[in-house]
Amino acid sequence: MSRPFDWVNKRNNAHLKWIDGYLKRKSLKGSTLFTEVKNPAIHGYFEMAKSLNELPDEAEYREASRQMKWAWNTHQYRKNNGNPVSLQMSADTLEKLNFLSKSRGQSQAATLNEIINDTINQNQNITEKAEKAEKAEKAEKAEKAEKAENKINLNTEKENLESKKTEKYYNETIELLLSELAEKIAKSCFYQTALEESQNISIEVKNKYKYVELTKQHSSVLKPFFLKSKKQEQHFVSLLHNRIIENLKLSGSHEPAYDDFLFATIAE
Repeated sequence: MSRPFDWVNKRNNAHLKWIDGYLKRKSLKGSTLFTEVKNPAIHGYFEMAKSLNELPDEAEYREASRQMKWAWNTHQYRKNNGNPVSLQMSADTLEKLNFLSKSRGQSQAATLNEIINDTINQNQNITEKAEKAEKAEKAEKAEKAEKAENKINLNTEKENLESKKTEKYYNETIELLLSELAEKIAKSCFYQTALEESQNISIEVKNKYKYVELTKQHSSVLKPFFLKSKKQEQHFVSLLHNRIIENLKLSGSHEPAYDDFLFATIAE
């Protein structure tokens, strides 16, 4: 004759572990039906199942066994199929679900599960595509911005190069003009001083200080030109001084001891 808990599998530790948890939950709720069941922590799962099976064959234990078995079967079903969910749907939707499940040879639950998973996957694909498109758009914008910046930098570099070339050409032109101007002033004043001293311009310039003063006088008209560039004025004075020294050397009137004095006189 069967007893209330004969259905318990004494060889299945997972099954017995679940029963141990079930009994503890019942005890916490105030049930005293299982006080005679041995504690598996002390005696092991097999002795627990054995003592459970030895409980009296009475109505309250048969009901307790029925409830425990129902709870175990529910646990197994949920483990294998997931937690059941109750959904309300219109008759038209239910009819369509039934048609799909029959055409697929599946249960309504399996069909509904596939539809949900397919929808989720489709949404994920749409999201991934949108993210890829956004990344591609950002990358394209970044590339365009980089190209634009490179173009600006290239144009700036070209402009700087052109500016340097222009500046170099300007400086070279100014240098050439100042050099020629210094030479013309020095030579013109040299001849003027020589002719005043003698009708023969081949003789040496005896009054070189007069020559320097005359050169200084002629070059003073350039003062306004040098107002914005003190450096150019100093350079022109140096050029002029060199030309005077050259002319004095050619005429035999050069005295090196007076070179600094001459320069200072021109620079005044």
